Parts: sequence; C-alpha cells; structure tokens
Amino acid sequence: MSKNITKNIILTTTLLLLGTVLPQNQKPVFSFYSEAKAYSIGQDETNINELIKYYTQPHFSFSNKWLYQYDNENIYVELKRYSWSAHISLWGAESWGNINQLKDRYVDVFGLKDKDTDQLWWSYRETFTGGVTPAAKPSDKTYNLFVQYKDKLQTIIGAHKIYQGNKPVLTLKEIDFRAREALIKNKILYTENRNKGKLKITGGGNNYTIDLSKRLHSDLANVYVKNPNKITVDVLFD
Repeated sequence: MSKNITKNIILTTTLLLLGTVLPQNQKPVFSFYSEAKAYSIGQDETNINELIKYYTQPHFSFSNKWLYQYDNENIYVELKRYSWSAHISLWGAESWGNINQLKDRYVDVFGLKDKDTDQLWWSYRETFTGGVTPAAKPSDKTYNLFVQYKDKLQTIIGAHKIYQGNKPVLTLKEIDFRAREALIKNKILYTENRNKGKLKITGGGNNYTIDLSKRLHSDLANVYVKNPNKITVDVLFD
C-alpha cells in the first residue's frame, strides 16, 4: 500500500539510453550533445534572461528506441549497447502513467540537458528532463505544426513553424519548448515588453494553457497532447 501511495504522491522514473563501447579518449558519435553545456532553471524562475537561455539551449532527440523496465522500477530506453547513457527524469502521476504504458515498446524521446556529461571509465552519461512518446510508424502521416501569436484583441499577428514530423502524440514539454524557442529566435517573445502571456493548445480533444512568465512545471513534461495534427498552438500576450 505504501508503495502505491508513494507513486501517487511523487513519481519519478529514470530512463537510460545505452550506446556502443568507446575508448575513454574517444568522443561519442553524439558529441554535439555531450559537448553542449546544460542549462537548468527552477520551474518558478521568472527572470527573462534565464528563460531565454533555457529555451534556446540545444535539445535532445531520439526516435524508435526500445523501452523496457526492470524489477527495481527503473525504465530504460536502449539506443545501442554499453557506453552511451542518459537519465531522463519524470515527475507526476500522469507522466508516470504515460510512460508505464510504453514498456516493451518502441518510443521517441525528447529532452533538455540538466547537467553536463559525466564521463565514466567505460561510458558517457547524460541527464535530461523531457518526454517519451510512442514511436512514430511509417504509416503515420507527416504534418506541420505552427505557433500563432496574437495581440490583446486576439488578432493574429504572425506564425512560425515549430514542428514537422509524424509523431502520433507530442508532449507538453516538446510543444512548449519548440514554440518558445521559435518565438525567442524570431525576436517575438521576451522582448519589447512581451514577457508575459499564455500559450494555449486547443483542438483534437486538448485544452492546455501554459504561463509564459515562467518555465513549464516539471510534472507536466510528459503529459500527452493527442491528435497533434489537429491542434492549434496560440500565444496571447498580456
């Protein structure tokens, strides 16, 4: 009973992505990610400069990898064997529930680096926060996803593409990150007093609102947005 209660209060799981053996002095094939500096901020951080740094850092992405679970409840995603690993931390009952349904299946992974690469004597290890979703299949149709930004009268000012692919579901973490990244890089968000507002995801049976004045809370990272080919992503500035 206490075990189940603990899960419902705060549920955290770690995923390990495993790679091929490399000599200690040889850099892994994913050196872009291992060399990138991690940038992690508190979930209630409101400093604009911190938010800009967080939402413009390199992201981590793998497709069609096998997920399985051991008796100790650690969940793993197999990339290759033995030398390339990454911990992906998840919080919250809904995020855990989504992950738990993916055991012994192929998955796609999206995440942000929480700390710099740890080099062990035989392997490299990363730490990420992000989302895991069912792997896209060849039969899943490709779609484009845009973020629209509106003024106080809800008049559309412009839009930018944030995703092109065929994932059957997306996580709030991925949509939130990609939307803010696009708006920051196009000098729309966190500039000229456009520092506050809401990111709204509607359509396809979804209805989510995210506060742009702080980063997405950790327990929402692996919440699923279903039917992403049918959704609308809007940013309304205060």
